Amino acid sequence: MKILIVEDEQDLRETIRASLLKEKFVVETAADYFSALDKINDYDYDCILLDIMLPGGSGLDLLRELKRLRRTDSVLIISAKDSLDDKVDGLELGADDYLTKPFHLAELNARIKSLIRRRQTQGDVTVTVGNLLLYPDKRQAEVDGAYGWYRRSRYLENSRASPPINHPVGYACAPDLLALGLDRPKNRYPSYGP
Repeated sequence: MKILIVEDEQDLRETIRASLLKEKFVVETAADYFSALDKINDYDYDCILLDIMLPGGSGLDLLRELKRLRRTDSVLIISAKDSLDDKVDGLELGADDYLTKPFHLAELNARIKSLIRRRQTQGDVTVTVGNLLLYPDKRQAEVDGAYGWYRRSRYLENSRASPPINHPVGYACAPDLLALGLDRPKNRYPSYGP
């Protein structure tokens, strides 16, 4: 997931960036209106964190530009402006959420994940293939009621693996889950095939 942080306060920008990198997001930053405008025109983002008061222009003008370009990037306004009018203006211009400063990084991360989830999956976080259910946000997998956990890095490394050939396509068994990088099963996984 790719996120753009548009924030002029360097310490806050770097703190948010470090927090999002720990969550395995790809993060770009812009410190002023014009560098943000360049990035918005050149790249697509899953979420844009947008401060309203920026050197060189307004974050609300960037929001208008996104709307003019008919972009679907999720926008979360992060601003010290906390009046009701400011919030309503931002949301009516097309922002998906509004968070006033100061805020907790845990809340920011939760809001970002919520926006991305709604945008990409219409709120459904599970991935289903046959009898295999993956819950990416929990790093959990389920086969016929049996659960286990996987490490995100191993899952991503192995996600391009070809489907198993010793049983019907679309059904999983324990070796398939191990190939996905599954760890610490709560109970045994059923086997399929000969």
